[in-house]
Amino acid sequence: VASICLVGAGSGQSNVEGFRKGCIEKAKEIEEKGLAALQDYARGRARRRFEMKDPKAYRNYFVNVPLKHSAIGRAKTLRGFQATRPVWYDQEEDLRKLQVPVLVMVGDEDDACITPGLYLKKILPR
Repeated sequence: VASICLVGAGSGQSNVEGFRKGCIEKAKEIEEKGLAALQDYARGRARRRFEMKDPKAYRNYFVNVPLKHSAIGRAKTLRGFQATRPVWYDQEEDLRKLQVPVLVMVGDEDDACITPGLYLKKILPR
């Protein structure tokens, strides 16, 4: 690995139990209602700026593209990956050993990622 680029990463790092619970609940909702259950996610505060800036790209990303995905696959990803991923704060010793450059990019309105992004800035050596 020559370098790492983290984009919008960090969601779920600050309120781990709440994030995990939300992932499980959303997975169940997707299984029951299909991909239409993602509409509240698409309308969230962190997504509004994207919609205002480029409505066509927003519609493509949050309306057209998800229709091509599998509801079962999305639910399994939420439950089996996102809800169980490790917490960065618990991996500080290993993160401090990274010897590749890391670019951390976080949107100014992506509240769930700002504090974890600043944490990474502080502890990553490069």
